[in-house]
Amino acid sequence: MKKTAIAMLVVGGLAAFSCGQAFGQAGIVESAKSIMKDKQESVVWITGVGKILATKGGVEVGKQEVKIEALGTIVDKSGMAVVAYSHVDQTSVRDAGQMQLTNDISDVKMRLPDGTELPASIVMKDLDLDLAFIRPDADDETVKKTKFTPIDLSDAGTAGILDEVVVLSRLGKNMNNEPVVSLRRIASIVNKPRKYYIPAGDVSGGLPMFASDGKILGISVFRKIAGMMAILPAKDVLEIAKQALEKKTEAPPTTKPDVEKKDAEKAAEKPG
Repeated sequence: MKKTAIAMLVVGGLAAFSCGQAFGQAGIVESAKSIMKDKQESVVWITGVGKILATKGGVEVGKQEVKIEALGTIVDKSGMAVVAYSHVDQTSVRDAGQMQLTNDISDVKMRLPDGTELPASIVMKDLDLDLAFIRPDADDETVKKTKFTPIDLSDAGTAGILDEVVVLSRLGKNMNNEPVVSLRRIASIVNKPRKYYIPAGDVSGGLPMFASDGKILGISVFRKIAGMMAILPAKDVLEIAKQALEKKTEAPPTTKPDVEKKDAEKAAEKPG
């Protein structure tokens, strides 16, 4: 009789544990579905062209033109999006040895979920944090008519070890730019010198990661020093985003200022 009672207690405990797990799993699944429904328009594609030049000792040793495709997250009503800079410019994390690599990025566009492409430009980048901010051209007529769905970085959540988090992503053009939602667990938390959440499993850069309560946790970036993807907390992304909003895109001069000055001086020396 005593053994039977103990067995019943064990079975009951396991059943309660299983129900708790099922309830928790159901909760995160419903949260993920809600996030996908409400926030899917926030994830966009950033495209462009990169012209990579390799030099050694000031001498050109190679060049390459590459197509840029990276996922980004809209974080402001102006349409400004944040991306992992390493996914826009791979030279930022590539070990070139004794060579020097430069990447001239042009023809930047933001592709919305419906396939609409908006002219855009890189307004700010932070190589240490692996962040870049892309802003659509405010003077473009299509941009003026577009209503963006930004993620509110100021309303941030938190997560602990082994907590499940929601990842919002998007398929490519050949798959109709459909949204993708998935779950990850937090495998580790780095607190110094800066806080990062380390997700278990692969994740692309520039994506919004949400806590189980639906609040934004952070943006996925590449940590070159560790050679892995990490989640930069939303408050840190917000701090840089505020700076990016204040910057204006300026077209680089077609010739160097000192060259222009010398040309002007030569023109002045010629007899009229």
